[in-house]
Order: sequence, then C-alpha cells, then structure tokens
Amino acid sequence: MEHLQDVVTLLLKQLPRGCIVLASLFAALAIGLPPAAARTPRTIVAFPGIAHELGYDSGRVAWIDSAWILRIRSVSNGRQHAIRYTNSYQEVPNPDLSGRPRLAAAGGRLAWLSTRGAGSHYLADHVYTAIVDNKYGRRVISVQHAEGGAGSYVSGIAGDSLGFSYGLVKVQASNPDQTNFHVVSGGVWSTVGAQTRRLPGAPPAIVLARAAGRVAIAPVDTGERSSGVPVARGFVEIRDVATGSLISTLRPGPMRAVALTQNVAAILKGSHIAQYDIKSGRSLKVTLVPSDTSSELASSGRLLAFRTAHTVKLLDIISGRVSTVAVATPWRPSRVAIAGHTLVWAESRRTAPGEVSGKTFTTRLELLAVP
Repeated sequence: MEHLQDVVTLLLKQLPRGCIVLASLFAALAIGLPPAAARTPRTIVAFPGIAHELGYDSGRVAWIDSAWILRIRSVSNGRQHAIRYTNSYQEVPNPDLSGRPRLAAAGGRLAWLSTRGAGSHYLADHVYTAIVDNKYGRRVISVQHAEGGAGSYVSGIAGDSLGFSYGLVKVQASNPDQTNFHVVSGGVWSTVGAQTRRLPGAPPAIVLARAAGRVAIAPVDTGERSSGVPVARGFVEIRDVATGSLISTLRPGPMRAVALTQNVAAILKGSHIAQYDIKSGRSLKVTLVPSDTSSELASSGRLLAFRTAHTVKLLDIISGRVSTVAVATPWRPSRVAIAGHTLVWAESRRTAPGEVSGKTFTTRLELLAVP
C-alpha cells in the first residue's frame, strides 16, 4: 500500500494543474479510501410501517415490522419469508431495553426477544431462536414479571457467529406493600453450537453485546430500589462465552450502548464513544459524536456503525476516521446493522398523523458496501 501511494504521488506531480482534482479522486479509489458518502446505497425493500428491530448476516436482512412479524429477505435475489411468533395486539415495546437490541443475527441464525402483556399489569418475556432460512422459531425460555415490579426479566440478548447469549434477573418485593424491590438471583445463559447453559461465574446482569466468543455484560444493582426493573451498576464485565472466565472489567459509568469487536469494547457514553482494550481493560481512545446520536451501536471488524437524526455514520476504530452517509429529509434513520463489508439501515418517514402503524409511516431498508 505504501508503494502504491508513492506511485500515485509521483504521477500527480507530472499532471497539468487542471487534472489534479480528477486524478485525486481516482487516487483515493486506488488506495481504498472512498468516503461513505461518495458511494450510492441501494434500496433493498420498502414497506408500510416501521422496523422495530434490524439485523443483517450472511446476505440476509431481518427486521421486526409494525405488526411484530419477523421478516427475512435475501439481498441477492429478493426472496422473502416471515416468522410469526406473537399476537400483535399483545406485543409491547420494551422501554427497559433502550440501547440494547431485541434482535441478533449471526452465524446463519436469529435470536430475538418478545415482550407481551400477560394479564393485568403483568408482562411476559420470551426468547426465540431460528435458523435464518426457517419459517418457524423455537422458544427457548419464557418468564413473567409485574410491570416495573417483582418477577423475572430477560435482561438483553446478543449474538455472534458462535451462538447467542441472554440475561435473566429475578426480582422480589422488599416489603409487603411491594413499594420497594431488590434482585435475588439471575445470571447469563449462552448458546454455543446446539448447547445452551448457564455461564459459570456470571452474576445477575444485563447482556449488552457479543463478538468473537466474548460477551459484554453489565452486573445489575442488587440493592433495594423503588422499581423492580434491572439497572446496571455502571461497570462492564467481558467474559468468555464458553467458560464464563472473566477477561476484563471496564468502568465507564452510565452507558447508552455497547459493541464489541475482536479486540475492542466500544461504549457510547453521552456524546462520545470510548474504546477499551478487551484483554487488559485499558482505555484506548475517545471519539466525540454529535449530541443527537441515538442509543445504538453495531460493529463488524474494525468498523462501528451508529446513527444520528439525519445521518448514518461509520467509525474506523483503528484510524479514528468517521464517515457519514446523509439521509435525505423527510426520511430519518431508525435502525442500523453491519456485517462484513455491508452496512444496512432502516429509514422511515411519516405519511399521515396518528399512532405509529402501517398507515402513518413508511420505511425502506438501505444497503451500502463499505471498504
């Protein structure tokens, strides 16, 4: 690469001044540095409503639509199928999982979380998995809890090419009036291949991210609180998904989203992304991001993907360079995913007043090849 850059520089010196701009563009392409905005995304599919969740893996994009149907589409031939796993009238958005995905796509498989009404003031959390080409999902576990009260919570889900991980947290009332609550048990369960088992040594925790056989979890506050909803204590443990061995502990404080690469843990905090070395826990660098950055991070290799109110952005964790893809008004990016050298995002626009539905919003999924 260095020799190629030398050749390009020499050629530029020999060109007339009027050709320099054009030659510079070709030079950038030759050394593999085209900005994201210089490439043209293509629309995979458009549909009424919104995408509650989005995932991408193995040439297939998966999303949960406004009717709470999981849809999977091949980006090469457009073939599409659906997995119907819930009653759309019972399914509820889960604000307790803000910043943490409800859908994971990796290794040719899908895992997702469903939260439904389960009687007066009760909710049920269900974890499902499926092979990406199947039309049916398999329910792995179901638990119930009162809304913001006692019971068992599924506390996040994440996946990589080896399998998936999810967290469980059990909460009890601290007094007869059930005005205060505390965590009594829980842990992390991991799937590696066809086996699912509890991760040895992992405390009750929120599952944040998983990559390259490691899982990032946030141990929860076990003290007495006025709400039963599990809350992170402000530090992150990186553990081996097979043995449960603690690799490192990070202490970022309050966090909005987390992503893992093979060697780096990226944590979105306020208006910056902090990077940590996974093995040592050492802080590496900090990148400032816009104040309207959403609580979502996705990772693949050396790239982190995130979004703002009007753009999709890529951060190269090695060079520190940030590339931007502008989303034309009135469209707004609503979800982002990345795998390999493919960036995928959902962008939506309102078409009519009223509650979010297929009658008031339209969404399209966009795909962009990245270097």
